[in-house]
Amino acid sequence: MSVKYSTSPTLRLRIAKSRYYRGFQIVFIGAVVLALFELGRGGHLLLVGLLTPLLLLLLWHNGRQSLVGAVVCWQRGKWVLEFDDQIYRIYLRRWHCLPWVTFVAWQCESGKKDQIWLFSDSAPRHDLRRLRVRLRLERGI
Repeated sequence: MSVKYSTSPTLRLRIAKSRYYRGFQIVFIGAVVLALFELGRGGHLLLVGLLTPLLLLLLWHNGRQSLVGAVVCWQRGKWVLEFDDQIYRIYLRRWHCLPWVTFVAWQCESGKKDQIWLFSDSAPRHDLRRLRVRLRLERGI
């Protein structure tokens, strides 16, 4: 918990659908399909047959942006996720901030773990900047 910075302004970041996220997925899928094709050409058909259903499951699971419309909030040292008319207290597990993407992983009080990739079009620019600043302060930098 970040009590040291509890007087900082409240953060409310609404997650929007991202075109960059979808583009990243398409490039990733293309690379995996190309790798499977090369495995098949190399005579590893059993391996291709085993990996293809796993790839389809991964694509189905990651193909949706399940937290679109959710709001990530920080106020007085506490993180909250507002989603589907529910409020979940969350505890950050890890995060990485790069200029083009921010990754945040958390755990709810119920024990459920989740994560999100926020690209530059996933939220208003000033809210993403405030989130990155807040995450750096959480780390103690």
